[in-house]
Amino acid sequence: MDMSNLKLKQHLLMDYLSKVGYCANKRRSIEKCIELVLIKGSSSSITSYEDLFFQEVKEQGYTPEDYRFKSLRTNLGQLKNFDLYDKYPDGNYTGFIYTTNGFDNLNDYYKSLAIYHLENGTRNGKRKNTVRVEYLSAILFYKHFQDNGAEVLEKATSKMICSFFHDGVKQIRGVGYLGHIRALMKTLKLREPKVADYILNFLPKIPKAYKNLEFLSKDESDRIRKCLENPDNTLSLKERTIGWLLYFYGLRGADITAMCFDNIDWRKDMITLIQSKTDYPLTLPLNAVTGNSLFDYITTERAESDIKTIFVPQKNPNAPYKKIAYIVQKIFRCAHVRDKGGSKGVRLFRHHFVTYLLSCGVECSVVSSLTGHISPESLKFYADADYEHLKECSLDISSYIVPSNLFDL
Repeated sequence: MDMSNLKLKQHLLMDYLSKVGYCANKRRSIEKCIELVLIKGSSSSITSYEDLFFQEVKEQGYTPEDYRFKSLRTNLGQLKNFDLYDKYPDGNYTGFIYTTNGFDNLNDYYKSLAIYHLENGTRNGKRKNTVRVEYLSAILFYKHFQDNGAEVLEKATSKMICSFFHDGVKQIRGVGYLGHIRALMKTLKLREPKVADYILNFLPKIPKAYKNLEFLSKDESDRIRKCLENPDNTLSLKERTIGWLLYFYGLRGADITAMCFDNIDWRKDMITLIQSKTDYPLTLPLNAVTGNSLFDYITTERAESDIKTIFVPQKNPNAPYKKIAYIVQKIFRCAHVRDKGGSKGVRLFRHHFVTYLLSCGVECSVVSSLTGHISPESLKFYADADYEHLKECSLDISSYIVPSNLFDL
């Protein structure tokens, strides 16, 4: 293994890590990996970073679930990129020791079917991300047939098809997978219509399960708002600003992290963006609280960065920001909301935003325009959690004879 470049340039990497603000623990981990490469890389059995990784994992007894396994993989991947490609760590996945999604285990016939869907699934206007998810489901579906002896789809039996969803004792895949496989077969109809129809005819009927969405109670909402308004707590300007974007607009986390300076029209007090989930444009009024918070963060706290997104990591400002979930957890802790457990995710703010508007009598079409839903039908699940209006639909049962203890808890 050629280590001459790493020996010559290792100081540049360490200087970079210190300059952009990587913590001392991270720098020590990289130093140890450099030492590992320089000591063991000279062995005749080590010809690549991958060889070194697998040998070290074997010697140390690391398992894939072990933190040390993941840390070694990350650090060696960053060293490889720096050593071979002059690429400095940027917070993105390095691709080192890539875990296959199963495609390589398919025979040539099933590989061709999976690729066919990837290339043709967007014909009906579907987004590429949606087709990608269906493609991953296709790999599992075809691998299931292959493992059960059906080398081509024509040999798949009805039992094989059903066993993909039910193992004979319990259901192992639900309505989501069923929808992906149906979409897969509809695309396959363009190539092999008879086989696709055969599979569609034997797909099981799985009822769609519904559950009420969690949302914030009025007391929880009030406490979170007071927490965001309090300048003396431990929330940073970035955390407070993201909190306001979640609280007032119910934006998805991905849309907040992707928000750029061009998305803010300061003169017209407007936010305009393309939603990451639907590619659907969304225009929102920028209220004074959120606008002032954004301005304060950008002008006083945001680190200098070459990237166009508004929110950047403080220690590595040229990397994408990905800690929305952490910020939500911190806001809940600061507000002392759900200290004893319960849902605390980003979606909770979106659920609260929609249910609050519906409970105030805002028209569904208006709510859809504010949340970026393409169809007002998407609000059905939120309406099921609008308990105040649901109570208005209740029936008086006082005239019916029922036991006095029927509703005792």
